Amino acid sequence: MILIDAAVHVSARSMPTGDALAALRRFDTDSAVIFADAQSPDLTADNRYVLMSGQEFDCYPFYYAGGNPFTDTRLDLENPPNLEDYCGVRWHGWFAESEDRTGRVDRHELEFAVMTMESPEFTGLMSALAFYDMPIMFEEDFAVTLEFVARFPELTVIIPSMGVFSGGEENIVGRLQTNPRVHFTTSHSRLDRVLVSRVGPERLLYASDFPYGDPAQSIERVKQLGLGDEDEALVFGENVERLFHRSIDEVDVEES
Repeated sequence: MILIDAAVHVSARSMPTGDALAALRRFDTDSAVIFADAQSPDLTADNRYVLMSGQEFDCYPFYYAGGNPFTDTRLDLENPPNLEDYCGVRWHGWFAESEDRTGRVDRHELEFAVMTMESPEFTGLMSALAFYDMPIMFEEDFAVTLEFVARFPELTVIIPSMGVFSGGEENIVGRLQTNPRVHFTTSHSRLDRVLVSRVGPERLLYASDFPYGDPAQSIERVKQLGLGDEDEALVFGENVERLFHRSIDEVDVEES
């Protein structure tokens, strides 16, 4: 069974991709979805680093389009010219000033988000994702997340951590469980059988959120669900290969 970690933060300075993968391979991890760490002092440079190192180490590089919540700075909203070279977009904290664990509705934040979502820059980026059939890993507060999913039904959306930081698991899963284009990563979630049964194993992606999460604990939480072998294989890696249209073997062939 393959093991692909669907959320790994990397940075050329503080967490090089090679070091992250070396740590993850102690847990038999075969590959990973990588993206720039939000705390990076230079997100633009780390976006380039993610693509370069993703190709070097046979990973799934995501373009980071978001903010640094620790400095209250944001990347310019643009459609990168080499977007098709990535496997998806990691959207994080462009609107929200903090995590949302309760399902808050900040009217000013939502109005700002709606205005941005209607801008040519934003719609252009979403159109490009739809054209390339690329997923977006979207993390904002509860109201903004629901607004985004409703406005862009053609996109494949991945909600990190079962929505723990996007309004809380119960709120997010309760509102999005019937949408087949919405998927969820497992990191930081309580991940019980009832919660998983509401979305199905075909919409779950194993993730540790390394280095902020513990891979051993993250793997064990999935194993404790008691899924059958086929469903467990979906969660641990096959769903990533299907959504991103790239298997580990195919990547090896392309890069060899």
